[in-house]
Amino acid sequence: MIGRGTLGKPWLLNQIMKFLDKGEFVPSPSLEEQFQIIMAHFDRVLDFYGKKRGIRIFRKHFCWYSSGMSESSNFREIINQAEDFSFIKNYVRDFYEKHFRTIL
Repeated sequence: MIGRGTLGKPWLLNQIMKFLDKGEFVPSPSLEEQFQIIMAHFDRVLDFYGKKRGIRIFRKHFCWYSSGMSESSNFREIINQAEDFSFIKNYVRDFYEKHFRTIL
């Protein structure tokens, strides 16, 4: 169950461990921090697998990361069809930046 819970929330395991160890509640990262985590994760996957294969592998991660966000179904539909690295990076950035503005 914890494994499934971490899909799209890789920080969850740290939160659980801190709570069990010290009874300390660690808040989830801000949306801006989450974006940085996502892009670093994406870059590492591309470095390891190469762009073509890495993009195909990472699509599921984009879906998990965006789960529950407004307009995420449209986001997932576009991401799951995209093949161009630059388009994906820009589209993900634009999607998250739009959400940054709605939070403020």
